[in-house]
Amino acid sequence: MTSGDGIKTVHAQYKDASNNTSDVYTDEIELDTIQPTGSIVINGGAGYTASTAVSLSLSANDSGSGVARMRFSNDNSVWSDWAPYAAYADWTLAPGDGSRTVYVEYQDTAGNDSTVYSDTITVDSSGATGGIVINGGAEYSRYTSVSLGLSSPGAAQMRFSNDNVSWTGWEGYSSAKSWSLSGDGPKVVLVQYKDGAGVSSGIYSDAIYLDGTSPSGILAINDGDVYTSSTSADLTLVGVDFDSGMYQMKVSNNGITWSGWEAYAPSKSWTLTSGDGTKTVYVKYKDQAGNTSFSISDTIQLESNPPSGSISINSGDDLTNTPEVVLSLSATDSESGVSQMRLSDSLPDWNAWELYAPERNWTLSSGDGTKTVYAQYQDGAGNTSPVYSDTIELNTDVIAINGGADYTRYTAVTLTLSYVNGVEMRFSNDSVNWSGWESYSTSRAWTLSSGDGTRTVYVQYKDGSATVSPSYSDSIVLDTTLPTGTITIDDGALYTGTTQVTLTLSASDAGSGVAQMKFSNNNVTWGAWQSYSTSASWTLESGYGEKTVHVKYKDSAGNTSWSASDDIELIEHADVTIAQAKELADGERVGLASKTVTAVFADSFYIQEPDRTAGIMVKPASAMPPGLAIGALVEVMGTLNTDSDGERYIEAQIRTLN
Repeated sequence: MTSGDGIKTVHAQYKDASNNTSDVYTDEIELDTIQPTGSIVINGGAGYTASTAVSLSLSANDSGSGVARMRFSNDNSVWSDWAPYAAYADWTLAPGDGSRTVYVEYQDTAGNDSTVYSDTITVDSSGATGGIVINGGAEYSRYTSVSLGLSSPGAAQMRFSNDNVSWTGWEGYSSAKSWSLSGDGPKVVLVQYKDGAGVSSGIYSDAIYLDGTSPSGILAINDGDVYTSSTSADLTLVGVDFDSGMYQMKVSNNGITWSGWEAYAPSKSWTLTSGDGTKTVYVKYKDQAGNTSFSISDTIQLESNPPSGSISINSGDDLTNTPEVVLSLSATDSESGVSQMRLSDSLPDWNAWELYAPERNWTLSSGDGTKTVYAQYQDGAGNTSPVYSDTIELNTDVIAINGGADYTRYTAVTLTLSYVNGVEMRFSNDSVNWSGWESYSTSRAWTLSSGDGTRTVYVQYKDGSATVSPSYSDSIVLDTTLPTGTITIDDGALYTGTTQVTLTLSASDAGSGVAQMKFSNNNVTWGAWQSYSTSASWTLESGYGEKTVHVKYKDSAGNTSWSASDDIELIEHADVTIAQAKELADGERVGLASKTVTAVFADSFYIQEPDRTAGIMVKPASAMPPGLAIGALVEVMGTLNTDSDGERYIEAQIRTLN
């Protein structure tokens, strides 16, 4: 390339074997052969440091490619890694006291290294040769006049400054001196010493915060409430000091006798003086400099007497036909006044506190009967009254047939009547044709219209002003039809070997529905009525022989069915094997279950065990079971016999099982 720094361009052109020439291609690069220049300053040019941790101020220039990197060394031999160039860097000097030098080398983007630059500082960690302390080392002062504590062994003279610009004249050395500051804020006093040889020390300094302004603030009792019912109070304390900051506070109930100074806190529990009336709490704040605020106070009214009151439902009525009522609420408080109330219809549960009002709509709890509503009042101080209450009878059945029954089996019924302020009444079965007006009464006999089904009775009332009420009604189902049903013992078995059996029951009622059933072994002595079910356990009468179980059903209207029954024979030899049966004498009653038919004749058939180990002839006591075929499973119950050929057989009743 051509000589001299700057942008250099190289051109290239290519030719192939046929002498064809390409376009001209170029590329550029900057030639930079000039070293960067720079400087280094330790701790802003200070002559001394007590720590090996220092701050480096760095400056470097390069007119070509620009300064890119820098590195440091404590001995100009061992260097740190190259790092991106920056105007400041933290660095650790070589250990130990004495003169310490830091070296820096800069490198530009082209890779040119600068000359090595350096700066020197003296490390003195063994303690200063002089010192100054303001007010014994205090952080704050509320006075401009302060006392300087001075120390410098061998010093003959000293001078002072507040700004390191304007200095006092040199004066004879002393270990103490009075000094004046001015204006609130952080203050620095500097001192320099000179020994007898006239050699000056470094500059030493100490700082203090001058705060001559008293703190201010506020105080709130119970978050600013006007009233309280307790001498236990919570104070909210806000002290303000923009200079040295809040330090302490003290509290009083009279502004004369104070609690001791304590650490400032934004809240504090406090006890007011006893006795109702206006209570004042005072606070004073102190800042870090010792400035004390004026007395700050807040007041609250202490009231310990609860409000009194009463409650009345529907102006004291004894009866209501609707759960929607009006509560009359009366409460008084001679001091802070009644502020809230709460209501309940079931203690200890309460509605939430709400603003006091002399009247309120209320819905009584569900279900007819005596209803009680409770009220409690609270005054502005939070005192709670005793619990007050009133009662009323709720009867939403303005008319009830047979006490509200769902069913009846008779047209003759009794009406129960309830109407607030009722004087006269009249009735109807169809809301068209009415009986004549008659004196109000709470009970009356009445005849329903005939025929099963839902029957409705209507009533109207007149009050003392002859105002006719709307038409009220109640309905009942008239059911005069008996229920019907059946009973089956042990799923229709012919026999049983035990008195404990299971009854299968089926009943129906098109009107009020089947409700109960009862059983008997003789159709004379009956068990108690019990809820209707499709199955029941039962005990037969003791002793072998035919047993009958009777059942009667009752519907919800009280209609009782005729007796239904089923039979079963209680035998000694129940569920025996064929082989066991053959061992019994003629005339014995036996029961065989789940035997297989292996041959069928005109008037008899042959059964065997499922494994074909034994068999016996069966002669029906009556006709042959229709459709009986080989392979059928049967249940057989009858009497053992022996024919003229000596073959055993059973004269039996038969039940086909499949």
